[in-house]
Amino acid sequence: MEVLPNVTVRFKDQAILKVFNNIVLSATARLALEDNAQLLQKNPGTVPPPIDIVRLTNPISKRDYTYFCSPVGGQQLNLITDYGYNNGDLNFGYMNPNGYSNGLLTPNTYNTPLFDKYFTWNQYGSPVGYDTYLLSTGKWQNIPETSLMDPAGKGYIVRGPNSFHEISPKQRWQVKFTGIPNSGDIYTAIAGNSYTPYNGTITPYVPVVPFVPYEPCNNDLYTWNLIGNPYPSMLDADTFLTNPANVINLGGALYFWTHGSDFSYINPGNGTTALNYTEDDYDIYNLTGGIGGARRPNGKIATCQGFFTTGLANGSATFKEDMRDDSMNDPTQINNQVFFRNGSSSMISPLVKNRIWVTLNSASGAFKETLIGYIPAANTTNGAIAGSVNGYDKMYDTELLKTIYNTDSELSNRVELYTLINPTTPCPRLAIQGRTLGTTFNTSDVVTLGISCPGGTYTIKADTFDGMFSSQLFWLKETLAGISTYYDIRTTGYTFNVTTALKDNVSRFQIVFQLPALTNINPTYCNLTIASQWTTIYTEQVSGATQYHYLVERVSPTDSRQCDRTVSNFQFGNLAGASTPGAQYDIRVATYKIGTVWQYGSPCRETLTASYTRHASPDFSIFEAKIYPNPFTSNFNLDINTSSNELVEIIIYDLLGRPIETRKVNPSDLETQEIGSNYASGIYNLILKQGEIIKTLRILKR
Repeated sequence: MEVLPNVTVRFKDQAILKVFNNIVLSATARLALEDNAQLLQKNPGTVPPPIDIVRLTNPISKRDYTYFCSPVGGQQLNLITDYGYNNGDLNFGYMNPNGYSNGLLTPNTYNTPLFDKYFTWNQYGSPVGYDTYLLSTGKWQNIPETSLMDPAGKGYIVRGPNSFHEISPKQRWQVKFTGIPNSGDIYTAIAGNSYTPYNGTITPYVPVVPFVPYEPCNNDLYTWNLIGNPYPSMLDADTFLTNPANVINLGGALYFWTHGSDFSYINPGNGTTALNYTEDDYDIYNLTGGIGGARRPNGKIATCQGFFTTGLANGSATFKEDMRDDSMNDPTQINNQVFFRNGSSSMISPLVKNRIWVTLNSASGAFKETLIGYIPAANTTNGAIAGSVNGYDKMYDTELLKTIYNTDSELSNRVELYTLINPTTPCPRLAIQGRTLGTTFNTSDVVTLGISCPGGTYTIKADTFDGMFSSQLFWLKETLAGISTYYDIRTTGYTFNVTTALKDNVSRFQIVFQLPALTNINPTYCNLTIASQWTTIYTEQVSGATQYHYLVERVSPTDSRQCDRTVSNFQFGNLAGASTPGAQYDIRVATYKIGTVWQYGSPCRETLTASYTRHASPDFSIFEAKIYPNPFTSNFNLDINTSSNELVEIIIYDLLGRPIETRKVNPSDLETQEIGSNYASGIYNLILKQGEIIKTLRILKR
């Protein structure tokens, strides 16, 4: 490609300039890539000439920082501002459409950022303030405004032009990078240390005065690195992350600054300054996908974009030509990209991603998002990677960015939504989770949600879903006071009120992919002729159910009553009001709701005799218990005679008074309980409780 003297060539919008061999510019010619235009050059025989790469930032205020990485060599930091100049004979300039006039400046011009608002991240520096609780190494470093944005791939942050508004309205900043475009393989130095998230229980919060930073999950220290896309074209994040060297050296996630919130005295930062920004403004991306609401990363890293990543070892972040992406954000075009590909190196094929983005919104404007994805293993010959698993995998699983709380206010007012790998171990708390996908989807899978929030009104919704979830149904399951309720959150979110702050609550919400089977009355107890209101009618027991809701409808004249039981049986005497002798009743039972509606099984008809009696409740004080065999060698059973339907609690202690095992069992299931198979030889005390009745027995294992 050759640009003749006194000619200016400007590529705009989403144009892609693909050049084979050389770019030749005469001394008075100019070549510029504006807006989202990209340059891809193959087989250059000579060093490319300097070009201009012009970009508009997202709307910012004077105090917002933008994360940059130069796509050209030798760019001076304080010269990135494009002042809206008109360069005389060339008539070559970039006009800021949102210029600011303050009496000193003309429209479409800027005041440059203040001289002391240029920073980089020193990945080898000693952390300061609260960062010492999080980081092994790393701190912000103020650098001279005349610094060059080298080496390639290193990230920098710059505050907005000083002529921009203090807070609002926000404006777009036009920046220009001039120099020889970066190309070839690039290796950017990073620092790192071995890191695996803590897997276990949450550390209880114990108030201390003065406040001591609180870390729910006892994680190791980690290391951050500020790097960026070094090329004048987009970078494919999945190919970057799965590069073999990057798999070893990097943590598996990328963090993009969005300056979505204003700085505030409320945000604690690292405790070294009064005004701070919030970690909530970092969007996250890994192989599962990105989170951040409407602004979430899509796996394509823009030209000039800087970002954070964690390092696992001292070494380099590797950028290669085959990571460069000319699909212009259209994943369907990736397979057509052959410009930089050859037989031994290629961009990975698009992963098949089946994902659900779940959001938490508050009436006061708080927003959180978590991502659940099911990704099979890639089956391409070149670039195949493992799929997601039901266990921590740094490529698919990423923790909440906020892992430590530096003030009491921050802790008590936090709003968080996350998922757990294992419901019995609340750490790690994952912002993004990839889960196993076999040849068929396991509809029995359950994903536990964790939530923290102060009192208020909140809505949980499936903001977006893709892949198989366009047809595979899923529900939000809420369990409160023993009642499970299912909500279809695909189109309408579930809104609920919180009166007492939730703090890392992991027992209330789950994402499930099938509804439980409907519950029915045990067929043996249907079509009975009932003479007493204390005749017991048993229900098919549901594993995990703690509440059975009975609907009892008189056939004629019609009438209906309801009652709730904690056990899987029912008696007419449990109902409020009198039942009619000689009448027929249909009984249905439910153990869960969809929305506000109980989901009942099939009706079971019962007939009351004409002499049906409504005498007082029987004496529930009968409670007799025997152990057999005693002594025992493998396990023992219980023979209990009781007139109550209440749960029986079984507690076993050793002779030192230490609890060995606890069970709660329905009386009808006691005969099937085999206990003691894993006990050591010795003497044990067994406590049986039913209501107010307590019995103590002693057993011996040989």
